[in-house]
Amino acid sequence: MLATTVLAVAATAQSLTSLHSFAEFPKHPFANLAEGPDGSFYGTTAYGGSNNSGTVFRVTTNGVLTTLASFGVTNGATPYAGLLWGGDGNFYGTTWSGGSDGAGTVFKVTLGGTLTTLVNFTGNNGANPYAGLALGGDGNFYGTTANGGILHFGTVFRVTPSGALTTMVKFAVTNGASPYGELALGGDGNFYGTTYEGGGWDYGTVFRMNLSGTLTTLVEFTGT
Repeated sequence: MLATTVLAVAATAQSLTSLHSFAEFPKHPFANLAEGPDGSFYGTTAYGGSNNSGTVFRVTTNGVLTTLASFGVTNGATPYAGLLWGGDGNFYGTTWSGGSDGAGTVFKVTLGGTLTTLVNFTGNNGANPYAGLALGGDGNFYGTTANGGILHFGTVFRVTPSGALTTMVKFAVTNGASPYGELALGGDGNFYGTTYEGGGWDYGTVFRMNLSGTLTTLVEFTGT
């Protein structure tokens, strides 16, 4: 019985290979990787780079890392979220801070590292996107900001590939507050998401939003 157990454990054991160890610059990748059409993986670091404001990088399956872009505060800073492949030759992402008003950005970056700021959040139209973007069935990108909006409790937004921003929902505590998570596109064409706070008990919510911006609170967490 013991020999059988040892063999079973050995058969299921997995080996870990470290592909790249981040040094002083760049440093601190928070988010998941996205696979590019070239078979390499693309991601962000929240800090490091030439301005210590974060980077976009490419890493091959052999661990060769290339820093594609360094954020410089004016074009964004501190990207906590990962990248989304847009299918048009570009990756899309968000930064928590930086931009013209310091409230974060939405950006696109080519496979060659050309970075373009699409949206500068200003506070009223949202602030501090923590999560990444989700691609809608209409070809636009959807996301959340943890702060900003009328009462500064966060927003849900839509942005076109060319950078036209529409604030679809401004949270007001009773219907949720502080959405940190990424949206998920359901098979019914609606987006689903969560808020960290708000709702009747202020412990957060699960919500549904259609492409017209109508928000429905599905769950109000109560603690128990």
